[in-house]
Amino acid sequence: MPLKTTVAKTLANVPLKRKFFAQTALVALGIIALAVIAARMQYVDLTDTRRDGLKSQIQMAIAVVDSYAERAEKGEIDVETAKKSALHTLSTMPARGGVDYIYVTDQAPVMLMHPTRPDLVGKPLSDVLSPDGKRVFPAFVTAAQAGGGSVDYTWAKPGQKDPVQKTSYAALYKPWGWVIGTGVYLRDTQSQALVFTSVVAIAGGALVLLNLLVGWMIGNSILEPVSRALAVIKGVARGDLSVRTAEHVTDEIGQMLKATDEMVHTLERFSAQTKVMVHMHAGIQTSSKKITEIISVIDGIAFQTNILALNAAMEAARAGEQGRGFAVVASEVRTLAQRSASAAKEIKHLIDDSVGKADQGSALVDQAGKTMAEIVSSVQRVTDIMSEISAASQEQSAGIAQVNLTVTQMDESTQQNAALVEEATAAANAMQQQAQQLDEAVSSFRVVAATSNQFGHASKRAPAWVALATH
Repeated sequence: MPLKTTVAKTLANVPLKRKFFAQTALVALGIIALAVIAARMQYVDLTDTRRDGLKSQIQMAIAVVDSYAERAEKGEIDVETAKKSALHTLSTMPARGGVDYIYVTDQAPVMLMHPTRPDLVGKPLSDVLSPDGKRVFPAFVTAAQAGGGSVDYTWAKPGQKDPVQKTSYAALYKPWGWVIGTGVYLRDTQSQALVFTSVVAIAGGALVLLNLLVGWMIGNSILEPVSRALAVIKGVARGDLSVRTAEHVTDEIGQMLKATDEMVHTLERFSAQTKVMVHMHAGIQTSSKKITEIISVIDGIAFQTNILALNAAMEAARAGEQGRGFAVVASEVRTLAQRSASAAKEIKHLIDDSVGKADQGSALVDQAGKTMAEIVSSVQRVTDIMSEISAASQEQSAGIAQVNLTVTQMDESTQQNAALVEEATAAANAMQQQAQQLDEAVSSFRVVAATSNQFGHASKRAPAWVALATH
């Protein structure tokens, strides 16, 4: 697995707060590391500068000795006088605070001149050890014979007992076999480096504090809005849509919070629409039950009408030629009754199908709306059928009256048939009243289907809850 993918997966499980803290800590550690490196480089630069200064000082000393050697060669002075004069001049060369002095030994080594330790003059130095256990003077001779070089060791400052770190540079003056050297105590260099380190540490500390402060401010400016957005989202998950972020910033976080508020507002509207849809669905179920009851009444009336029409046809058949017109009327009434029953069954089937589809949920809302439109159309057809039944009943009444006039002298069976016809007339009138009641119920149902939805738009093709579900 690539390193980038591994790191990304690891960081994905780390909280934002820890990520910001880690980033700030890394920057702070980087500043501290840079301060330490800068201080170390400054110390090394100062040490190298001091060593270069020692080399320049030895070169000047060799030039002084060489000037006396030239005078001896010219015969102006003898060699011994030249050597003594050269040693004296070297001992009096200006030294920084009496510390950076010049000393001279031969290659034995034996001390020839030491401005601060005259007791060492003439003494062999092979066995002289520095406080850190180093034979420094043989080391000076070795460095000088190699063309000049530096030696690091510890040595006490003049008038002090505690040894400190020191570095010396030695070079060989071959004509006289002298090893000329000088040194510098590194404590001064360390003090200068410490001053620089202190300045760097103070500046670095200020940068670290500034970095921590800025990191804390930036972290809070990001984490707090994210925490509020998380609280809103958790509230939505619990069903609480009353929480708001109340944030007015315009950066990416602010845009995210604004989008979160818009999401909650949308969920509120959707929840309200869902409640309206549920309420209207309950109303549809209630209306469906009422329509089912009305259809049952219509079915019963149609059945009774069919029976009466059958009886009327039978009586008309008994009446012979004189009852033929009444038989035609009775047959027409029977046909209308059968059509009414068929339409009632069709409406009942549509109602059952509509209720079943409504129970399937919002995914079938549109189809249920179309079904309800078909129901309205079917109810309109039922109204038309009821009007036809009413007209047929009136024709039947007229036919019965005519039959009564023509068969006044009929026998007892004819009178009995007339009584049955009167019963059929009463049943037809009752059916007409039921048809009027159904017409009123259907008209009420059409009003529910055509009412405006909550957005103020009239729903002409589907009920309001269908319109809500399609938004």
